[in-house]
Amino acid sequence: MLTNNIVILRLLYYNILLLLYSFFFTVINDMKHTKSPCIDICKFTGKNGWCIGCGRTLQECRKWKNMKPYARIRLNKDLDRRMIFLSNDLLKNF
Repeated sequence: MLTNNIVILRLLYYNILLLLYSFFFTVINDMKHTKSPCIDICKFTGKNGWCIGCGRTLQECRKWKNMKPYARIRLNKDLDRRMIFLSNDLLKNF
């Protein structure tokens, strides 16, 4: 009875380790391959100099390939806010 419990606990332990490993491998792999937000509409406008296509500045566009994964993720979150701001600003001027 005791050996059966030990075997079950070991299997459970190894399954948990396998799940954790696969989760973290997926997260790290996704971070390494964050695609550029560029949509080939490169026009920098406004007081902030944001691109109307992706919301990045010219410097951010140039640095994209050398940015660390966390910096890319942080920038992508900020780009959503910027694009809302840009769309509201463009609609006012339309």
